[in-house]
Amino acid sequence: MQLFLYLAINGGIGYLIATKIGRNRQIGFNNSLFFSLTLTFVVGLIITLLSNKSSSDIPKKSLSRKILGALFIVFGLTLLILFVLESFDPSRFSPNLSPQAAIIYIGIAGYGYYLLRRSKGIRFDNMDQMV
Repeated sequence: MQLFLYLAINGGIGYLIATKIGRNRQIGFNNSLFFSLTLTFVVGLIITLLSNKSSSDIPKKSLSRKILGALFIVFGLTLLILFVLESFDPSRFSPNLSPQAAIIYIGIAGYGYYLLRRSKGIRFDNMDQMV
């Protein structure tokens, strides 16, 4: 029930963020919604607001974004693997394990993937119409 409530609140507010702000920025609707769902709507809002507006130029290729993206992917996937291993070990099972943590770890890895794609100079605001 808690997971459903968490996803419903994040989903509703995240959808508003993606619709009202994300569509008008280079991050696009899909990425804005993904970050709002997985990293909470507050972090999704911050990432969306830090993205350039659609009217600005095409982003330049960036080695630092590429490196940072790879680090986020490794960090997020490592946390996710540790979470899964701990949840299947009955001798070390912690009642503090929550599905929200796994969702956040997926969001961290997803942000790394976004940074890797962004490091190639790709804009995502016009990809929403391609779906």
